[in-house]
Amino acid sequence: MSNQTLVGERLKELREFREYSQADLAEALKVKGITVSRETVSKMETGARAISAFELKALSIIFDIEIDYFFEEEEESLASLFRKQKDLNDDDELFLEEVFVTVELLLAQEELHHSDKKIEIL
Repeated sequence: MSNQTLVGERLKELREFREYSQADLAEALKVKGITVSRETVSKMETGARAISAFELKALSIIFDIEIDYFFEEEEESLASLFRKQKDLNDDDELFLEEVFVTVELLLAQEELHHSDKKIEIL
C-alpha cells in the first residue's frame, strides 16, 4: 500500500470517527487557511490526490492527533485512538476493552459465516 493511500485511509477513518462529513472537513480546513472542496477531500481519502505537509499539519490540529498517526503501518483500532483522545479511568478502560473484544468476535463470526458460504458454492 502506498503512503498516499495509507494517509487517505487514515484520514477517512478519522473523519468518520469524529462524525464529520467531507463537507464538514473541508470547512474545518478552510478555517485553518486551506481551501478545498468536498470533492477534494474525497480524492484525498482515496489516495487520488496527495496531501501536502501543510495540510497534514492542519489535519493533525483539527483531529488533535500526532502527524505520525497518518503513516503508521500497523492497524490501530478506534479504541486505541479513543484512548489517545481522552484519559480513561479503570472502569472505562475495562468496558472499552470488553467492547473491543466483542467486536472482534463478531467480525470473526461474520468472516466465518462468509467463508462457509463460499465452501458451499464450491
